[in-house]
Amino acid sequence: MATLPPGPKLPAILQLLHWIRRPIPFMEECTRRYGDCFTIRLLVAPTIVFFSDPDTVKEIFTGDAEQLRAGEANVVLKPLLGQHSLLLLDGARHLRERRLLMPSFHGERMQAYGEVMRAITDRSIEHWPVGRPFPIHPQMQGGCRPTSARSRRGGGSCGSDAR
Repeated sequence: MATLPPGPKLPAILQLLHWIRRPIPFMEECTRRYGDCFTIRLLVAPTIVFFSDPDTVKEIFTGDAEQLRAGEANVVLKPLLGQHSLLLLDGARHLRERRLLMPSFHGERMQAYGEVMRAITDRSIEHWPVGRPFPIHPQMQGGCRPTSARSRRGGGSCGSDAR
């Protein structure tokens, strides 16, 4: 069995708490201490190896899909993403779904999505309360859903997509 890259020696429960409480500083500290490749253990998930070197990440994403089964590795995301998420699929099914999505993420279509996102955001902001705090998370999700839906459908007006 291959040896995993180094990582924090803290118990998994403490690594999980660092990950939840301050994920970015935790990851930055791991990168400083252990380099571009390190291992963490989060108690509620399988052992995770992180890579941050761009060439290594490219090599992983262009590697043999039968050996590098990202869908299996991402199973911990299933409750968040749903069982049919592209990130949870492997093999022929992953390739088929990916090919269906790819045309939506090229050239002029990406420019158009920027305009759609701006219009949806402007429309949402008009309804935000002024001078008092309010929960932002539902507001942010409100803009993501119509934009995401439009990118998959490839059409529709901003007004019809935004709730």
